[in-house]
Amino acid sequence: MFLFLFSIFTALTSTTLMSKFKREELHRIGDTEFYLDERFSSLKEIGRGSYGVVVSALDSKIDCHVAIKKISPMAKHTIDAKHVLREIRLMRHMGKHENVISLKDLVVREHADELYIIMELLDSDLHRVLQSKQPLTESHFRIFMHQLLCGVKYLHDNRIIHRDLKPGNLLVTRDCKLRITDFGLARERPEGKGVDLDTDIDVPMTEHVVTRWYRPPELMLCPDGLYDYAVDMWSCGCILAEMLGRRPLFPGKNFIHQLTLIFDVIGSPPMQDVAHIRNLQALKFLESQRSKVKTPFQLIYPKASSGAVAMLECMLLFAPSSRMTADEALKSPYLVAIQDTPSLIFPPVSEMFEFCFERTNLSKYQLKQMIVNESRSLRHDNSTNMKKFNSSDSNKALADKMVGESEEKERHERIQEISQTRSDSTVTEEASYAQQEHTCSDSRRKQEKSIKERLNKDFTEVKPEVAEEQEQQQKASKESDDCTNADIIQDENRLNEMVERFKAIKMKKNTAKEEAIVDRSRTVSSRRENTVATTAIRRRNSTIPISPKFSRMNYQSKKVESQITGTRSELQTVQDLKVRSKPLTMRTQSAQKTRRALHDTTSKLNHDNNHGDLVVMSRRNVRSAGTARRPVFY
Repeated sequence: MFLFLFSIFTALTSTTLMSKFKREELHRIGDTEFYLDERFSSLKEIGRGSYGVVVSALDSKIDCHVAIKKISPMAKHTIDAKHVLREIRLMRHMGKHENVISLKDLVVREHADELYIIMELLDSDLHRVLQSKQPLTESHFRIFMHQLLCGVKYLHDNRIIHRDLKPGNLLVTRDCKLRITDFGLARERPEGKGVDLDTDIDVPMTEHVVTRWYRPPELMLCPDGLYDYAVDMWSCGCILAEMLGRRPLFPGKNFIHQLTLIFDVIGSPPMQDVAHIRNLQALKFLESQRSKVKTPFQLIYPKASSGAVAMLECMLLFAPSSRMTADEALKSPYLVAIQDTPSLIFPPVSEMFEFCFERTNLSKYQLKQMIVNESRSLRHDNSTNMKKFNSSDSNKALADKMVGESEEKERHERIQEISQTRSDSTVTEEASYAQQEHTCSDSRRKQEKSIKERLNKDFTEVKPEVAEEQEQQQKASKESDDCTNADIIQDENRLNEMVERFKAIKMKKNTAKEEAIVDRSRTVSSRRENTVATTAIRRRNSTIPISPKFSRMNYQSKKVESQITGTRSELQTVQDLKVRSKPLTMRTQSAQKTRRALHDTTSKLNHDNNHGDLVVMSRRNVRSAGTARRPVFY
């Protein structure tokens, strides 16, 4: 009966309660566990970093593959929480640009302190492309650099420094589209105290940024933390050099080797560029590199074009203020020919794009709540965007249909006008054709404008039938919702009744068990009382009641010492002494052997004594008589 009720209980809970909560499935990727919604399947590892693991998965909701990055722990410390909040906020707002990775969704598991960042999935990254044997041409280099600089310009215009640009963080597709990713080290530049936000900045940033091969020299020689956007431009120059040569330009093994390779190419810096350096070790190293001469990039990359070499010359400069900016690089002769691309569209940023948490002392619990709120607002924005997209699609279809009808009318009118103009001999064909084109274009523009205004004013006026259908659909959905709600209420009532019955049965069983336990305890206690009484009677009837505090030898020695001046008749009383004892239970095996009786030992000692003196029994005498260990008496 119990199993039957339990099966009914589980069935009802699985039908009613599982509809309210999302199911999570466990996916093991190596030594990492992913707890994701059941809509994600076919997980494969594609990357691993210091802050998490990245896998690819098939999302059945949107019917496409996505990239999922797991971050655990999410907010164990305040620094980790700030790092995560900064990354997701940058991806959410900067992902509006064509060349920045976009954020699809955020899944937060608060009890496990885990965060799953769901992003768009691209085919590969630039590092794998450069390491492969695929041939690349000058047009590939231009397209990649144009998209990279457009994304960097969008970041810099919004006061963001990426601080970790390298080919591994540039995702690409088969049709040469590029996205900037991995905003783990990115940060907003501090505001200055001057008239401009980028002047008189005295708030330092950490210098432990940028991968060594793409790190500029100022981060190593002058680690004061007051660097600017030129850090990213040096990394862009190193990426362009790696594309031209298909290998890194400065593959340094350590700090000193990296600087040595840099000065082997760009030469020793002039005195005015190193005047701000105060570190004695850095100045001593610069003195050792004073005799180095610059190596022309044309000799390093003889197959490169003059435009690519000129861009390298302007990007890989020692002084950060002398380097080319992203805006200047896009206007350079090497990239100026690329126009009318989606990368040149820079969408505005919302007011929610701010980093006030960087300047305030918040606890890790407050930062964790901000991460949860960020995920909720992202889902709300996604739902509203989907509704707008669906409505815009329907409006666009209606507008296209109306424009097509108006175009057909215009074509008929145009044919009639052309036939009239041909019959007129005073007007030439060319003039009439031009006049007709002008009038047709004007009428077309007016009609399109009127159609758009009508659609924007009231959609129901254009197509009342569609509005009626929508109202009917809404009524039907409401009725279905009411039905489903009634079914859910009935299921919940049934579930409550079953739970109450189950509790009543369980309470009856518990009371029966408690009564049985009480009866058993009473019988046991009565048995114990009887056994105690019988043992007390037996001890009372025994010959010599000896206390457990005294051993056999102590009792013997005390008794004999008190009668040391007595006669042999008194010794006979000692020899005839009998002591009641329990069987021995000793730990060692030797203690389990049979011991000699006390009167045998005393008789042997008396027989060996020539003078017939009384022998005092002590512990030492018993050991010498052959007893290994003395027994315990009760």
